[in-house]
Amino acid sequence: MRTIAEHVMNECRNAGIHIPAVSFDGQWHVLSVRDDNDKPLTVLQLQKDVWREVEKKKVDIVKELKDLNKNPQLEVLKNDRSKLTGYILTSISSAASSVKTGPTKIAISNVK
Repeated sequence: MRTIAEHVMNECRNAGIHIPAVSFDGQWHVLSVRDDNDKPLTVLQLQKDVWREVEKKKVDIVKELKDLNKNPQLEVLKNDRSKLTGYILTSISSAASSVKTGPTKIAISNVK
């Protein structure tokens, strides 16, 4: 459809006919927002593409955070006088174990 529309506009231009605007229904909306290589032609379409990619990544991020709460182990840190000084929360997530990065550790200190 794009090549047909471009051909008609080129022939009109060659014949000296000025086309100030082009209108079409929603079925051909992609013609105005993407080029032949499916690259975005407008800033809005680029933003939509970026948002679509981020939405896909959000699922992975939420899954990782959810996995952090599986199998938590709390290690109590005490000084030489047996006074509580902090905690280390260790959790092995499925994503971390699949890439062999080891457990995730979060240290909490200065407990009063």
